Amino acid sequence: MVAAVLLDGTRFRRRLSRVKPQGMAATESWRTEFESAHSRLQHAIVLLENALPHDGDLRPVADGVSEALAHVYDAFDGRAVLTEAAALAQAALKMAGHSLPAEADDGLAALSGYFHDASEALARAEVELRGKPLPHQGRARDAARGVLASQDTPRLHRQERASMRPLIRVPPHEPPSTVETFEPPTARTFEELETLGERIHESIQQHVEQIADKEKEAAETDSPAPPTFTQRWARECFEEVAMLGNQRAPLLGDDWRTTRELEDRMLWAIDAFASLGSNALILLETLALDAPVPDPTRMFAATMIGGCFEGRDALGIVERLARASVSTPECLAEVSNALKLTPHQHIETMLLNWLSDSRPDFRAIATEVLVKRGALDEAQLVAATEDRPEIAKHALMSLAVAGQESFDQIVDAALTDSRLRETALTALAVRNKRRAAAELRKDGAAALPLLASMGGEDDAEYIGKCALSAPTAASLDAAAIAGHLGAVPGLIGLLRHDDQDIALAAAQALDRITGAGLYAEVEIDPVKLAEPVLPTPDAPGFAAPDKPLRDEVSDPRHRPSEGSPDTLELPAPDHQRWHDWWTDNQQRFDSGKRYRRGALHSAQVVLEELDGPLLSFEQRKRTAIELVLLTKHDDRLDPSDFVATQELAIGRWRVTLERENTGPGRWP
Repeated sequence: MVAAVLLDGTRFRRRLSRVKPQGMAATESWRTEFESAHSRLQHAIVLLENALPHDGDLRPVADGVSEALAHVYDAFDGRAVLTEAAALAQAALKMAGHSLPAEADDGLAALSGYFHDASEALARAEVELRGKPLPHQGRARDAARGVLASQDTPRLHRQERASMRPLIRVPPHEPPSTVETFEPPTARTFEELETLGERIHESIQQHVEQIADKEKEAAETDSPAPPTFTQRWARECFEEVAMLGNQRAPLLGDDWRTTRELEDRMLWAIDAFASLGSNALILLETLALDAPVPDPTRMFAATMIGGCFEGRDALGIVERLARASVSTPECLAEVSNALKLTPHQHIETMLLNWLSDSRPDFRAIATEVLVKRGALDEAQLVAATEDRPEIAKHALMSLAVAGQESFDQIVDAALTDSRLRETALTALAVRNKRRAAAELRKDGAAALPLLASMGGEDDAEYIGKCALSAPTAASLDAAAIAGHLGAVPGLIGLLRHDDQDIALAAAQALDRITGAGLYAEVEIDPVKLAEPVLPTPDAPGFAAPDKPLRDEVSDPRHRPSEGSPDTLELPAPDHQRWHDWWTDNQQRFDSGKRYRRGALHSAQVVLEELDGPLLSFEQRKRTAIELVLLTKHDDRLDPSDFVATQELAIGRWRVTLERENTGPGRWP
């Protein structure tokens, strides 16, 4: 049985729903009502698709919902007069309501409520628009818009098409057959026996023709399938986007700009998908769901492609797929990742409505993406911090940068929640580094990387001692961020460590502090180069293997080899080489100063490091946060963005830092 389940957070959702985006014109509020109706109908689709097989036929209900959504899309995309679209959508919902089975379970009974709420929203929009100058109907028909090649970042493609009706998969209903059961003729007399064979042949022929007529009639009522050529190449392009979407992060040792080649391939695949026409877009939902288990990479591809087509109907596909994946957090995470990259003009409108959704995972996606796009004002950010921790964490940093008046009370509450503490401490450091450092000292080794970015000279010495006494990749990286020269001799000693990972981490920390440039060819296990780890599809009932697949399925006598290691150019874990270099160059450094890449530490130096090729993907994410902590300013530099977008953000940072003076070589 399917039931509408409301989760906690009702008070916060109501508050969020009352907060309107700044600058929204009064004549644009009709769009909010249409978006509200759209959201209710998307919830109705979830109930219909998850309903148990029912004695009644749910297809007329689904058809009514589909038609209502088509009229909503017509209004959004300027294909119809707004008041007419609202009236037609209400009529379609009335038809869907009348088609509901008389005896429905709790889930289907909730459909009436969704239809009522959607109809009321449409009625409010219709009343508001009636008698007023209508917003611009239709779209500009200029040559600069259409299916054009993307350059560096995705282009929003425009197709001339009718609004796409959603494909709603309702439980099958088998009506009573109108084809008579075949009963072969019989013979009771010798005369009838003589003609029995001929009569049986004629009876079979009539029965087959009757079945064929029914099948032809059913086929004529179904929508025609896209051509085979379109199906084949739409799948090729879709799978290309799915493959490349999660491989854009550079591997260890690669310059982050080298991922531009992968991004170009992904953009070419999206452009090729667009060139196939609207028939390919109709297939998008099927392509995403055509997998034996929920697949996060397919969800990324569907969201990415859908968000590159102009029209609320294309974005509606994304929303339906997201709601079909609510049981798989990995899929929803990829929806969020793709929404940050897509250029669709209605994303903010859709996500502002998600802020009041009953599901916290949808509110979390909306908050994360809207914060990334800078689309929330302070009132909305404050309201988000009062919601669940997975939602509040996305708003804290923006409130800190904005200097919100009630930030101290907000962060005090967040510090008491273990799920928010790290994010709260990072945000606190923007406003009060001393207090944040004092709090971090209570958290032990886990807090070393963050403490290194904001702590004083005493903290830098403490971090160096912790890294040398209990070396890990994280603690050694923290020592590099702290930039204290007192750690250098100990780091050189760690180059003799038996664990290759520790030795390599020590060499990287030395290079990050001194900028010595002592590189060498180093052999690395290929498994350690997988950064970030790709999401794993959720396969209920199938546990991850304890051993590699080659060991599980191979005969012990003929087991494949471990494979040859990869060779990368990395800071050399060579004790003698580093010892000699430090002996020759130590006098160039001031022991009372903080260093990064051999230069006195400053925001400008951190930005140059972020712009350079030497940091890993995770290190660039932490360094971007460090830059915000140093300047109390945020130009939204995200290492997950397209290369061209990151270059623009770096350019904005350069302009910002021309006015900054952070005191080169000093600790906070």
